[in-house]
Formats: sequence, structure tokens, C-alpha cells
Amino acid sequence: MRFECYPQKFAGSGVAAAQHVMSSKLSFLSSLMAWFSAPQVDELRPFMESRTAFLVQKSIAEYTQARANMLFSTLMSEKSFQMAMEKARWQAFPAGLAMVAEVIFGQLRRDRQHSVEQDLHWVLREASTVVTQFPLLPDFKEDHWQQGLATLEADLARSALADPRPAHAIVAKRASEIFDALPFHSAIRAHDFEMFQNTLAFHLTGIAAELEGKSFKDGP
Repeated sequence: MRFECYPQKFAGSGVAAAQHVMSSKLSFLSSLMAWFSAPQVDELRPFMESRTAFLVQKSIAEYTQARANMLFSTLMSEKSFQMAMEKARWQAFPAGLAMVAEVIFGQLRRDRQHSVEQDLHWVLREASTVVTQFPLLPDFKEDHWQQGLATLEADLARSALADPRPAHAIVAKRASEIFDALPFHSAIRAHDFEMFQNTLAFHLTGIAAELEGKSFKDGP
């Protein structure tokens, strides 16, 4: 099943796009770098959506290439695996969104342009706007996105009780959800969690660095 309402940064990353990548002999990661084009940081929602898609997609793709090694091209040519990759991206998106949202919330708190309550409401509102446009895969629970938003809200509420956390600490809480969504049997990835968590932390730290000294022209 294909969806027409992918987020902009997932557009073209489904089954048909993967087949095109294979037929044109482009590596998956090379196409990923072309796929990701960082927009100017000027509005919160597009930044949140694009960076979440980047974090989830790139982390899963890098793990897949590392794990498959020389069989990567062969694996990516299998339609069943392409579909498993697509499912993994959507399954992992809520956890990735929570990570990016907390990074943004932390930077807004450091900037101190609004109250903590205003910034919290702003981030939650934009996160809700992001996910309401998304499809629901046939074998996902009906409350997949609603549950993701509820968990995100709880995470941000807890984070507001202390100083903003660094990116690696944010990743530690939710990394297992993305790891468990990887399109590999648990026996294959049994000893890879620490490596994968470090990959997530690296990319989330890069997103956090983008926010330093930046401001959004929209607001609470």
C-alpha cells in the first residue's frame, strides 16, 4: 500500500522510489543526501517535521547499510524488505518526533523569549499539526499517532521540571523504540543497540547545533 500524504521529507522514499534508486545504480545513502535539503530555520513546524524525518530515515538507513554490508544492494532490491523499511520509518517516527521536539523545546527555554508554558504549548501544537497529516499503515494500531502525541506531551512536561537536557540524554529515553522498529530480526541486531543509540545521538546533536543562535519567526 502506498500513501500520497507522506511528509515532504519522506516523499519519494517508498517502494517505487527505492526501485528507482536500484535501477539507476545509486546508493541508498547517496539518494538520502539528495533527499535531505535543510530549509532555512524560520518556522517551527517545517523544521520539526524535516529534522524528524531526517533523524529517523538516516539512522535506519545507516544501520541497514552497516548490517547488510556487501549484500546491501541485494537486500534493497527485495520488495519485501523495501516494505519493511517503509514500515520501520513510520513506526519509529513518533519516537523521533519526541526527540526533536524536546531539543527544540530546550532551545526555546534557553532563549527565554516566552514563558515555559507558552513554549510547551507551541511545540505540542506544532507536533500535533505534523502528525495529523500522516497515514496509518494497515497493521498499525488505530491510536498510533494519538498515543505518540500523548507520550511526547508527557516527555516534554517532565523535561520542563528540570534544566534542558543535552541531545545524548534525550536519545537515551526513546532510542529503544526506534531500535525495535529496525527491519531485522532481534537475533541479528542483538548486540547493536549501543552502536545504534550512538548514531541517533550523533544526528540529534547535529540538529541541536542547528538551533543554537536561531529563532523562529512564528510563535506561541
